[in-house]
Amino acid sequence: MLSSAANPRVSVAIVSWNTRVALRECLTALFASTGVALEVFVVDNASGDLSAEMVTREFPQVFPITNATNVGFARAANQALRRMTGDYWVLLNPDTQVAPDALAILARFLADHPDTGACGPRLLHTDGRLQPNGGRFPSLLALFLTAARLRHLNLAAYDRCFRWGREEFTITVPVDQVSGACLMVPRAVAKRVGLLDERFFLYYEEVDWCRRIADAGLWVYYVAEAKVRHRWGESTRQIGFTALRHLFESEYLYFRKHAPRWQRPLAWLLTRLEIAQYAAADWWRRRVKSTGGPA
Repeated sequence: MLSSAANPRVSVAIVSWNTRVALRECLTALFASTGVALEVFVVDNASGDLSAEMVTREFPQVFPITNATNVGFARAANQALRRMTGDYWVLLNPDTQVAPDALAILARFLADHPDTGACGPRLLHTDGRLQPNGGRFPSLLALFLTAARLRHLNLAAYDRCFRWGREEFTITVPVDQVSGACLMVPRAVAKRVGLLDERFFLYYEEVDWCRRIADAGLWVYYVAEAKVRHRWGESTRQIGFTALRHLFESEYLYFRKHAPRWQRPLAWLLTRLEIAQYAAADWWRRRVKSTGGPA
């Protein structure tokens, strides 16, 4: 591990599945970081694109962990988290590129705000456009509006009231949760609330983590000064409808863990409705593709 008494010690966990090109760009940007002492783990979930070999060959300073099968995001991330020695722990997607000062800004914010248990940066699309980050915890009403396709009647109002709770993303503010694309947690907080819940195979593991941090009486912050570019969905677009199924199953698991008991059967029905709707759409797309047009 690189060390410096003047720089905060930051450990980074990257879980990769068939993201070789993006991962190379991610690591290149990461090791250009300033103001931090880095320790980097890359957990490869049985990629078939030689990602693990690329990391070993081109980034010898990385601590590689290679899985024989795809064990899911939370379980893979925990493999790295259990080995981390830094004072601040980061979940970082392989489809991100951190600005040189981003990690230092996040670590400094946590050091200056000991009542904060997690923080995340301003996310940007690869072309520099804003990618909203820092939202509210899921609610049953928001789940209903989404499943019933009613949020599309006024998407801006839905985002303002239910998803993000705001329209301004250029200021640092407390939020319920931040994206797992880049999420920093102090080591002491992670030890206090526990690691990621490995029942979340894909999606919602960071929402659950932020919820447990909030339940411990700590704040979660969106830190606008730190900037990270994010090429959304580099891994999940490879599996299409399967990713959506994981999304809705994880959404229900979140409600089962954190929602009042009376909401749980309703959440189950609504997430099953979402799965059925997308399954039907996926079937229709495959039918059209195979036949060359609607039957």
